[in-house]
Amino acid sequence: MVKAVGHGDGRVHGEGPEAVHEFTGRWSGIKKGARVRGGAGAGDTSGRRQSYTRGARDSHPHVTRLARVSAGAPRGNVSLRKTFGGRLHATLSNSLVDRNAKCGRTDLAGRVFTRMPLKDVSSWTTMITGLATHGEEQRALSMFDEMRNEGVPPNRVTMLAVLSACSHRGLVDTGMGLLKQMEDGEIKVAPTVEHSGCVVDMLGRVGLVDKERALVEHRMPMEANVVIWGTLLGACEKHCNVNVGRWAAEQLLAAVPWNDGVYVVLSNIYAAAGMWGEVEMVRKMMSERKVMKFPGCSL
Repeated sequence: MVKAVGHGDGRVHGEGPEAVHEFTGRWSGIKKGARVRGGAGAGDTSGRRQSYTRGARDSHPHVTRLARVSAGAPRGNVSLRKTFGGRLHATLSNSLVDRNAKCGRTDLAGRVFTRMPLKDVSSWTTMITGLATHGEEQRALSMFDEMRNEGVPPNRVTMLAVLSACSHRGLVDTGMGLLKQMEDGEIKVAPTVEHSGCVVDMLGRVGLVDKERALVEHRMPMEANVVIWGTLLGACEKHCNVNVGRWAAEQLLAAVPWNDGVYVVLSNIYAAAGMWGEVEMVRKMMSERKVMKFPGCSL
């Protein structure tokens, strides 16, 4: 019987004559566990140890390779991409694309993506998300168009990445057009509160606060949550819109009356507009409700 012995530094080894025949699932679990415990390097090391134990570096099944690839992403390690050449399994390829993109190497992610013989919706979504996350919004949108031209239907995550790219790039017409296609069924993804939140953020960034309110009141198929109300209130503070700001604050205070930040932002909106009587009213409201503003601090 094989005994697994753990060490404080994350090393794990086997005892007994069968130790050289560790199961693939056990090794994959070891690497995953080492990564969770803060040892991304330990995840890589355990993968190498499995190679030496089996006597062949190229003997990793796909699940074990996937664990090794994932282990390097948190610490920005892209060196393992050289370990896996030739035709790549789809899931492993997606993990390599994701890993390189998270490390900021969208160029390497693009190379892996280009080499993939078969690209599923996860492949396209991973690449689009990586580009959008690292400030390459235009490339992300171009790849989304290419994806649709290839006949691959987007999913919920794909649309979140694309709408987020529109938000950060300030492409209001494009973003609103995509939302309309989702509403009309041209894109077979039903809008969720997350998609609506991306569009609300997009409108707020460019100062279209009244359109934000219209979207929340009339176009969202579900109730807005505190994240959307907070996004709307923040846009009102940035662009000094008193009417919509008051309305958004009322919705937020109905949901989270204990949140001191709502009172502070509303007070700032009134102060920016020179409405000092309303500023005093907000402070009095906080006092009556025993809401304390916690002082800021740096960690």
